[in-house]
Amino acid sequence: MKELVLEELNRLVGECPDCRVVYLNDDDRPIFINCVELDDENYDEWRYILLRDPEVEKDMTVAQLLENLSDDDPDSEVAEVLVEDDEGLWYVYDGDDSIFFEYTMGDEKVIAFRRGDDASDEDALWDEDDE
Repeated sequence: MKELVLEELNRLVGECPDCRVVYLNDDDRPIFINCVELDDENYDEWRYILLRDPEVEKDMTVAQLLENLSDDDPDSEVAEVLVEDDEGLWYVYDGDDSIFFEYTMGDEKVIAFRRGDDASDEDALWDEDDE
């Protein structure tokens, strides 16, 4: 999944590197991404978690998100990109055509994506026996 996200961000960074990034929850409420956490403590696979951190003041742009996700993960062949909100942890939805799309909020053009299924331990790529 990480490869698809990076491919999409590389496509967008030339068009709108300074656009802020939002994800749309089930109610299509846009929530700005301002932080990427790396979770590799409990699982074999690395998980990049996109979230809204109240401690971080500035929202991420497409270029910043690409930079944060471009770090090498030598200990893993599979890396997930997930999104977290106050309702839980979710897979990033890779729609029929593309993961990211242009979205307008008032006068501002942003880059948006939708959250997918619940990323529970039962559905995740890692095996609980490996913990």
